[in-house]
Amino acid sequence: MEEKDERPSESEDASKTADEIVRSVREDKSADDGLTKRERSIEESKHAERIRKAKELRKQLRKKELGLVKYRWSALVLLLGGVLSIWSEFLVTMVHPAGIGIDSFADAFALFGDVFFLFPALAGGIMVVCGIFAYTNPKATLVSLIPGMMIAMSGGEIYFLVSFALAADPNAGVWATGTPLTMLLTAALCLLAVFLRERE
Repeated sequence: MEEKDERPSESEDASKTADEIVRSVREDKSADDGLTKRERSIEESKHAERIRKAKELRKQLRKKELGLVKYRWSALVLLLGGVLSIWSEFLVTMVHPAGIGIDSFADAFALFGDVFFLFPALAGGIMVVCGIFAYTNPKATLVSLIPGMMIAMSGGEIYFLVSFALAADPNAGVWATGTPLTMLLTAALCLLAVFLRERE
């Protein structure tokens, strides 16, 4: 009587091996992160969002390196400030009786020839130039702080002269118009331009 071969056939071995591989893969997947399908989906979404933000940040940095970022608001504010500054050169700065005070910075420059009385016009010109360059170069916005100080000094000078005249004679009938305040607000626009540059 022939003995039956009790060894498993090759097909049975292959089937068992395949089952073990499938089972081990499933176990690895389930033990990989310990997350449910929903949790894994949320994590994958977060990961994809992080990748998207990283790419966007890399793109922005690349644009800055190439000078492609436009600083529109900073440029606009500086151009507006420059026009106001030049305009204030010719505006009446104070109300005063004859022989006391000045009418405008342009008149004062014509009378005394002091370069200081050209500060509003000079500051305005520099601000316009800074505004043009600030559209693509953020460093130009920082340079605008210099003309900002110039126009602030001009406005402060008018208040000083009015205070000095009133201290000498309270009945002198001298007072400042809105022009010095406009000058100080124009100087503040330079600070605003720097702030807007950082925001952009």
